[in-house]
Amino acid sequence: MARGTVQTLIVCLVILPVGLTYGPSALAADDEYLWEERQHWSFLPRRAADLPAFSDPEDRSWIRGPIDAFVLSEQRSQGLRPAPEADRTTLVRRLFFQVTGLPPSPAATRAFVDDPAPDAYERLVDRLLASPHYGEHWGQHWLDVVRYAETEGFEYDRHRPGAWRYRDYVIRSLNADMPFNQFVTEQLAGDELHPDDHDPLVAAGFHRLGPVRRNAGNAAVAFSRNEVLNERTNAVGTTFLGLTVGWARCHDHMFDPIRQADYYRLQAFLSSSFETNLELASDDLKRDWEKRNKASSDEVDKIKEQLKPATGKEEERLLTLLKAARARAPKPLPTISTVRNDAENRTPIHLLE
Repeated sequence: MARGTVQTLIVCLVILPVGLTYGPSALAADDEYLWEERQHWSFLPRRAADLPAFSDPEDRSWIRGPIDAFVLSEQRSQGLRPAPEADRTTLVRRLFFQVTGLPPSPAATRAFVDDPAPDAYERLVDRLLASPHYGEHWGQHWLDVVRYAETEGFEYDRHRPGAWRYRDYVIRSLNADMPFNQFVTEQLAGDELHPDDHDPLVAAGFHRLGPVRRNAGNAAVAFSRNEVLNERTNAVGTTFLGLTVGWARCHDHMFDPIRQADYYRLQAFLSSSFETNLELASDDLKRDWEKRNKASSDEVDKIKEQLKPATGKEEERLLTLLKAARARAPKPLPTISTVRNDAENRTPIHLLE
C-alpha cells in the first residue's frame, strides 16, 4: 500500500457506499446515492436488536439466551416447534464437531456425560475454544472467503513459496482471539503499518491470494498487471464490504450501490503495491542457493536442448533424466509471500510490454 494512504483506505472501506467525502480523494457526491441504497445491510451500523417477546410460559421456559428467542420466533413464524432436547452424548458430539471439526474421544464423551456439575457444558465450551483445533477448524471458513491457495492458478499455476504462512497466521489469530479490527488492518495494510514485523507482512499476503494471470509467465506486463489489480479489488469488496464490487468494473453496479468511479478509486489504493517474496535467509545462504539453483537450471536446460531432436527410446531416456534433474533442484528458501510499495523502483509498465 502506498505510504500515507493506509488510513484513507480504511476509512473509505467504511464510508464508500454512503457517498461521503474524505480529503482530496473524494468519493461519489452525497446526492449520487439514494437513501434506499444506503440501507444496504452491510453499510448499516451494528445495533442491539429488540428481543422477540413470548406470552406462552412453555415458550419462555425454552429460551435460555437471547439467540434462542430469535430461533424460536422464526420457528413459530414457520409453524414449527423446537426439536426435543439432545441427550448428553449427542450434545457433546455436536459441540466437538462445531468448535473443532473433530469427534470427541470415548473418554471425553464419558467425562461429559458423567459430569454432574451445572456448568459442565460451559466449561467444555471454554476448553474446546482454548484448543488449537478451534483455530484450525474455523480458520477454514476465513480461508475460503479470501480464496486461499498455495498456487497461483490459471495456466501456469505456479507454487507460491511460503504461502502456508498466511494460513498459519489466520489460525494463530483465531486461537489468540485477535481483535477483528487488528485482523482486518494487518491484512489490508500490514506491509505499511508494520514494515519490519514478519507477522503483519505475512498477513498482507492476503493480496497475493487468488488466481494470477501471467502473460508468457510475466505478471508485470500491463494486461496481466491489470488483471491482478482487478482480482485484489474484487477480493477486498467481497471479504471486507460484503459486496460484489467486481460488478462495477465496467459499469455502475446493477444491484449493489457501487459506482464504477468508486470501483477505480478503491483500486487506486492497491495500484502501488507489487508482489514481493521476502527471503528469510542470510546473504551467504542466498548466494549458495543461487549457485545451486543456477547449476540445476543449467542441467535442465541442457537436457531440454538434447530432447529437441530426440525420438523413441532416446526421448524416453532423456525425459527420465529431465524428471530426475528437476527433482534435484534446491528447495525454495524460507519465504514470506507478501506485497510492498516499491513503485518508485519499478520499470514503467509500458516499457515491459
